[in-house]
Amino acid sequence: MPGWAVSGVAALVGIAAGLVLAVPIRDQRARREQAATAAFAALPSYRVLIGAALSLVELLVWRSVRDKSGQSAGDNSGSGDPDELARPVVYAARALAFQPAPVYQPADAVVTAAREVARVVVEIRSTTRPGPGGAVDLRVADRHAAAVAELRDARDRFVTVCRVALGVEQGSRRI
Repeated sequence: MPGWAVSGVAALVGIAAGLVLAVPIRDQRARREQAATAAFAALPSYRVLIGAALSLVELLVWRSVRDKSGQSAGDNSGSGDPDELARPVVYAARALAFQPAPVYQPADAVVTAAREVARVVVEIRSTTRPGPGGAVDLRVADRHAAAVAELRDARDRFVTVCRVALGVEQGSRRI
């Protein structure tokens, strides 16, 4: 076989290999761009869920507690229904129902933890009385602290997943 033919065949093989490899690379890039676009579109929903969870973390058990300025220290309406207390978190998570499993599963963990905090708060309100300054009865304070800590941890895991989905570095400003 002449040398020019070998060069020509090698060139054709190189072009064919380049075309064959270009399609998966292009498709992978397109999927990555689509995922990033979807994640940024979901950013407002991420923020709503994070904020709703934070509100429940900061929820005061006793409504009668006032801050130093004399203002009511929180809206604790619906003290008799745990579903009502957890509703903002549940609704915020529903907005993420069609996100990929790596995003939705931590959101679901936030909902589960939020429901537990709400259940514990309602139980404390119905079975105990506020201590001085609105303190939680020591017999149930550990359960309340554990439920709040679990919600805080679930929220933090969700924030980590959101950062990955958005391509945000872990050391940068909070979402």
